[in-house]
Amino acid sequence: MKRGVFALLLVLLVPRPVHAAAPYFQFAPDYRQPFITATATSVGQVFLPLNDHISGFDMWLSDGGTPADVQFDVLSPSGSTLSTRAVTVGAIPDSDSGTVYHVNLPSQLAVAASGTYEIRVTSSAPTLRLYWAANNSLLPLNAPPPPLFSGGTARVDGTDTGNSFLYALYETSETTPPALSNVTVRQETPTRSVMSFNASEPTGAVRELHRPVAEPVHVMCSRAPELQRFAGRRTGDDLSVHAHGAR
Repeated sequence: MKRGVFALLLVLLVPRPVHAAAPYFQFAPDYRQPFITATATSVGQVFLPLNDHISGFDMWLSDGGTPADVQFDVLSPSGSTLSTRAVTVGAIPDSDSGTVYHVNLPSQLAVAASGTYEIRVTSSAPTLRLYWAANNSLLPLNAPPPPLFSGGTARVDGTDTGNSFLYALYETSETTPPALSNVTVRQETPTRSVMSFNASEPTGAVRELHRPVAEPVHVMCSRAPELQRFAGRRTGDDLSVHAHGAR
């Protein structure tokens, strides 16, 4: 077999259970401002799950130091209610940055990674504040724009704003492997090839199985589910790449 020409075999491992030790997605820039929910009739966070399951989420909030009853509803792309969690938020003093508040859903939801969902926040507390920040971002030269709502959007009284409430998404268990599509391989040099593909969820790690080679294989992985990118450099002829869901 010619140098640099090798077979690529994609093998997806059945993911092991994951636990909500850390979010798989988070929007929480340092610069943020409080928004008083009582100033609006309807308040929600629109988002793309970027995954196939959601078990809970974080939001940054305060309540003026007095307990507040809050209801969180997860709405489907069609606007129907998928899950509801009513909580009493303890006394959280106001601050410049807000306090992370975690909400566990009654059960993990199966969602579409590219679907547009909403976390609706309802409370009669006059001092409840959610923290938000501008959701714009700088793109490299000639880079394509990110998918709409990929960074989240604050929806106030039915209008999508230029801000996003601070939030994070969690997945606690996983029983199916990521689904790959649009797999392409491009050989850049006699000893280097780049493989790109779309994944149905973030892939948190990769593994490689191959015969001994004269030089190591270097694997790079992006956590963005829209494009997972791997690059391999070697002088051997066999390479297997294994991907599993984010932990």
